[in-house]
Amino acid sequence: MWNGTEIGVLYGGTGTSTAAGARTNLGLAIGSDIQGYDADLTDLAGIARQVGDLIIGGSSAWQRLGTSTAGYVLTVTSTSPYIVWQQVSGGSGISSLNGLSGSSQTFATGTDTNLGLTIGSSGSTHTFTPTWTGSLAESRGGTGQSSFTANSLLFATSTSDLVEITASANTIPQANASGKLSFVQTLATAIQDNITRLGTIVSGVWNGTAIGTQYGGTGTSTSALKGRLLIGDGSVFTTLATSTDGLVLTASSTAPLGVVWQTASSSGSGITSVQQDTAPKLGGNLDLNSYNVKLNNYPSSNLSGEGLYTIATAGESVSSTDILYLKSDGKYWKIDADASSTMPVSVMAMANIDANATGTILNYGYFRDDSWNWTKGILLYASTTAGKITNSAPSGSADQVQIIGYAATSTVIFFNPSPVLVEIN
Repeated sequence: MWNGTEIGVLYGGTGTSTAAGARTNLGLAIGSDIQGYDADLTDLAGIARQVGDLIIGGSSAWQRLGTSTAGYVLTVTSTSPYIVWQQVSGGSGISSLNGLSGSSQTFATGTDTNLGLTIGSSGSTHTFTPTWTGSLAESRGGTGQSSFTANSLLFATSTSDLVEITASANTIPQANASGKLSFVQTLATAIQDNITRLGTIVSGVWNGTAIGTQYGGTGTSTSALKGRLLIGDGSVFTTLATSTDGLVLTASSTAPLGVVWQTASSSGSGITSVQQDTAPKLGGNLDLNSYNVKLNNYPSSNLSGEGLYTIATAGESVSSTDILYLKSDGKYWKIDADASSTMPVSVMAMANIDANATGTILNYGYFRDDSWNWTKGILLYASTTAGKITNSAPSGSADQVQIIGYAATSTVIFFNPSPVLVEIN
């Protein structure tokens, strides 16, 4: 149910709360704009329409006068119905119109000089040509305008006059406080304050108040200065200014925003967790500061290890766990303890590497291979089988004996090649 003020004619309403006012605003006032009920109109409505018939007034009601013989003219008589079709007396036809003779006559009404009627004659044929000049007033069903401008509207004023308003580019029609209509580019404040929904805004500059966090904004109008942080205070974002070089952002239960810039504490528990970086890089030397590097002595998966490794080029195809020596060509090859030329062991392949391709090699640390079955704690040696590890020291003449580590478990070794190389003689 509508409970607001009257809806104006411009917006599909009547602009009033009374029936009489509605008829007036809509140009339907009985007696001036439209015809009220009349018994004569009822009589007229009851007369059946026939081609060529005329309606004439009778003594008590309206009645129809049917068509007649070709050439007959409408004639006034002294008896009812007082108008009849009759043959022109003497057969000479009409010889005078408007009190004038001649083949062409022009008539004008006494109250409306805009309307003219020209009657022409050619032999026995007569033509009637109505003409119009000027504008037709609203009271006669017209607009009162003699011309119109493209892209304009007709607007009814408070005095029921029709006026023309012309649109321009990027404007909309808007009524002022008096109801007068005009085309504008900016909506009135009263209309702007009642806008509850917008479509997609693709360009422009926001000039309103700060957009709240619940609507995707920050809730603050503070300009974005270099280094400032936006900190939520529970309802809006507040900026936290930059501070002295070297200070760190620290959580604080007493700070207004819950965080504060302050000097790093040397007491406290320190850093307890570091986000994993699969390829960290140092900007300088790493000082352990009397601390240690912890290695997992049982790698988490098969054919994996922990320790010091590097990326190098293999001189031939090698498999994971093959132990290798560095040849003079700068590439790593499978060892063979049968001769000093293919020794000593320096690294172990951590994955399969194709010939002349690069791969990961272990210099020092733990490595797991679930196919091994060592006795825990035994020493391990370079084998006389190319690239392999053995738990028995070579014993043949000219064989090379080198300890490469020990068995930490049945499937895990600690790889730490000894710099001592012994040749059997």
